[in-house]
Amino acid sequence: PLQQPTTAFDIPFELEKCVKQFQTHYHEKHSGRRLFWLHHVSKGDIRTNYLPRRYELQVTTYQMALLLQFNNADTLGMEDLQSSTQLSKDELRRMMASLLRAKIVLSLPPLPSNGNTVNTPQRFALNYKFSSKRTRIKITAAVQTDSPQESEATHRGVEEDRQIQIQAAIVRVMKTRRQLTHTKLVEQVISQLQSRFQPQIPLIKKCIEQLIEREYIARKADFR
Repeated sequence: PLQQPTTAFDIPFELEKCVKQFQTHYHEKHSGRRLFWLHHVSKGDIRTNYLPRRYELQVTTYQMALLLQFNNADTLGMEDLQSSTQLSKDELRRMMASLLRAKIVLSLPPLPSNGNTVNTPQRFALNYKFSSKRTRIKITAAVQTDSPQESEATHRGVEEDRQIQIQAAIVRVMKTRRQLTHTKLVEQVISQLQSRFQPQIPLIKKCIEQLIEREYIARKADFR
């Protein structure tokens, strides 16, 4: 399963229109489904317009959000960037370190040649002397490993989301069929959800019992 984000994040103004358009399209095509944005694993391309030569940068959404802040200011500090993006301090340092390594952004004052540690008092500016033989450049960020607690929270979140989807499928099936044997109900739920994930039978049974307890559906003693 995909990891859940570990930081808050505000979509940059430049991307808001695209996000809203896709949300509208998605909900028109998939009524009743929930849409989650996993910005920490999304990427995009951004073009430079401030250098003699135009470059196309392949960046993560977090890196893109940080670079777009320089459309409105020549220099920015860590507090400015955190306020505008809402990224956690650790994630912000990681993203800025990657931009410094790529020399797209400069530190003010300049960092020592043997390091790229990002500290809170620093300020940053675009590198107007940036140059590369390639016009298409991929900026990589350091891989962040999840702690055991974060991994557990991720798996728990996935499990809870799947339970919600299974319960919704059970209710849809019963509204249509009115009466079903337990075996047929399980088969119908698997058929509905297998294009998204493979629901486990024990989890389906657990969800059926939960819905019976909440009186969404009822068990008939003479119908099995």
